[in-house]
Amino acid sequence: MIAAALVAAQYVGTLDFSDRTDVRYRVTEQSSVIQGTQTPLASAIDLATQITARAHVTDRRWEVALAYTPILTAPDAIQITPEAGGVPPQPLVIQSANALIGWHSRRLRLTSTGGVTYGQFNSALLYQPQAEAGQPVVLQPVPRPQSIQYFAWFADASAAFVLDQRSNLVLRGGYQASGQVDALGTPDLPTEYGPHASASFDFMLDRADHLVTSAVVSQTSFSSAPCAPVAGMTAPPIGITCAPESDVGWLQEEVRRQVSPSTRVVVGIGLGASETRHVSPGAPTNTEAFPVAAASLSQTFGPSGQGVLQATVQLLPVTDILTGDVSDQLQGTLSLTERLSSIVSLRTTATDVQSILPADYPFPLTIGTGEVQATFKLNRWVDVLVGDQALWESEKNLGSVVSVFCYVGMIVRAETLHF
Repeated sequence: MIAAALVAAQYVGTLDFSDRTDVRYRVTEQSSVIQGTQTPLASAIDLATQITARAHVTDRRWEVALAYTPILTAPDAIQITPEAGGVPPQPLVIQSANALIGWHSRRLRLTSTGGVTYGQFNSALLYQPQAEAGQPVVLQPVPRPQSIQYFAWFADASAAFVLDQRSNLVLRGGYQASGQVDALGTPDLPTEYGPHASASFDFMLDRADHLVTSAVVSQTSFSSAPCAPVAGMTAPPIGITCAPESDVGWLQEEVRRQVSPSTRVVVGIGLGASETRHVSPGAPTNTEAFPVAAASLSQTFGPSGQGVLQATVQLLPVTDILTGDVSDQLQGTLSLTERLSSIVSLRTTATDVQSILPADYPFPLTIGTGEVQATFKLNRWVDVLVGDQALWESEKNLGSVVSVFCYVGMIVRAETLHF
């Protein structure tokens, strides 16, 4: 008993529960070139609730974290502009679970993560939290605006080495799969799967400057889907089913400078390449080389650094989740978070994505999003949210979507349980 108590005493754990409930006024219009469908401009009031449960346990060497997040969305709870003869969509439920286990010593940190997502997804209901500055933007809707059954999972592992007082090395690798699982014929959202790996070497030049060398490789295979025109074609081939495969990799050199305690600047440049194959293994491949670049600014301001300005621009090759083709995308994110008073904070985010290369790429993608959200902290357990989000996306030969959301929400948190 005493030995068991001593072992248990080495661990410290927490358990957190929260719920976010939103009432959203939505205006949406979406069209699909491949499917030949278009939804008229529609407006409705949606209800959504997201429950989050997190458990975290640590000791001197080990760390374990678990998270479970179910999201329930009731679209068209009140139809403002109902379609003639239209049937209100069914409630959508999507569930996500994630796990992390880590171990560390003075010079080595090993981490393994995994997660799974399953549920219903509808491309006409595109509200989602904005990506943080510096994170790639991968938002692309399903071509046809309908509800589909969606499944995704991932498993990753990483090893971080402290080589000496100036040098660090991080190695990462994993596997992921995602896509539609309820299609009777050709899916609207093909299943994509494949491995990925990366390596990063960080060398400290001095107290303020770091030189970081990064290498990233990934391989993505797709399930059978309608063939899309590859580079050089002007229209999709008729009567042929394709199973695209793409290999992508890039090498980048970055300089990271801590200009002051409140300002950090990153500038990087590199080179990437991709190889894409359509129709079947052994088919002719399309090989492209792409420039890679990155620049970011992070600035804190205000009392105790409570205001944060982040701006990021990236140029990197991205695999299209609908066609399997690879294009060099210019991605920009700007976010500003400011605490206006002890109970009010304001967050503004803008994101833009544009396909740049190759010049004859048949699916140039353009995305523009913006969100403004005010948070009113009533007490340490309850926040009230008021915000507006707009999204416009167009992908040539596939379709376009416009969505605008105005929402009022509430976040309720339970007292953290310690054990």
